[in-house]
Amino acid sequence: MDPIQKLYIEASTLCNLDCKMCMRRTWQGEPMGHMDMDVYRKVIDEAAGMDSIHTVFFGGIGEPMFHPQFVEMVRLAKAAGKRVEAVSNGTLINQETAVEMIEAGLDEVWISVDGFDEAMYNEIRVYGDFNHVKTNILYLLKLREMPQYAHFDV
Repeated sequence: MDPIQKLYIEASTLCNLDCKMCMRRTWQGEPMGHMDMDVYRKVIDEAAGMDSIHTVFFGGIGEPMFHPQFVEMVRLAKAAGKRVEAVSNGTLINQETAVEMIEAGLDEVWISVDGFDEAMYNEIRVYGDFNHVKTNILYLLKLREMPQYAHFDV
């Protein structure tokens, strides 16, 4: 059996959007919520001792950045010596949170969108805002050009 190389963490099953294609729409009676920080700390403490794990990836059914302690989760994963990646809908990022996440150790973020046409995006991403997400992506791209954030990628 190959050793674990990438640890996938679902920080939250909650999301700030209600996308038309999301499987969360079909769940009936499923418990939703944020990962307990004590559980997260135990997982990261164990992962810190596993040299085969190179990356901690935040993703899943919910929006990872919706977790109220997401930046702390990033910080702990980076302190464990891991590369830190996340996928996001990009709506909860602003200039302040972008810098906080990168300074906490976020190495790479994927922004999930469903088209580059504003009308299509807004039709699918219920409660989303195409222009806000576009602005956030452009800001992240600008940050990665700064020498102090050279490790970061979008």
